[in-house]
Amino acid sequence: MEDDDHGDGDDHWTPPPGSLKLLKQASVKEGLDATCDGTEENTSELLQSDEVFWRVLPKPEEARQHYIDDGSLPEDCSMAHVELRALLDDPISQKLMAKHVKESQLIDQFMCWIDCIEYQSINTSSYRTSKANHIFMKYIDKNAVVPLQKWILDNARIDKDALFSDITMASHDENGHLQKTLFNRLRDTCFGSMYDNFFRAFRETEQYMQMTKTIKRRYNYVQ
Repeated sequence: MEDDDHGDGDDHWTPPPGSLKLLKQASVKEGLDATCDGTEENTSELLQSDEVFWRVLPKPEEARQHYIDDGSLPEDCSMAHVELRALLDDPISQKLMAKHVKESQLIDQFMCWIDCIEYQSINTSSYRTSKANHIFMKYIDKNAVVPLQKWILDNARIDKDALFSDITMASHDENGHLQKTLFNRLRDTCFGSMYDNFFRAFRETEQYMQMTKTIKRRYNYVQ
């Protein structure tokens, strides 16, 4: 990944979840479900609320290394990629971005990326298998509720029949085990598409500036 012409953006991005200490978290899932159902994402409470949370804020390079270490960003990632990755981890910015992502017709990739990140964090084999089935039925199956575009599946090298077979076998075998890396290519394809087809342009908008001001207003930082 190469740096874009916007620069590193160190002064207005939000670092990673491992360093977050929130007294209270916004309900991300509720916002995404409402967006997926076609209803307008109501962000007025976030924009108007004076409630302030606390978080520990690491250095940008520490955040970059965090994402490289967990495998969700490559070693050649730019700070702009790190910024998007961090914003997607934050419950407030994630909820605020959902509406804009939907308007860009990328809500399928947005939601799939979140599910893939959750999948790779699951340590229990049975629960991981259940989550894998959820991802397959929601985004990949021919009757998927939120179907991914064909080019996403092609770029992620998804073999539907083989994937369904692996998930089915794991679900019927108590010793069945699906690798945590099963959806890594799909995760990375969705992220790359969101960056190229949404975030690069979004960073230049007034909506982006309003969102970053809202995030700064909602948090007190400790560095």
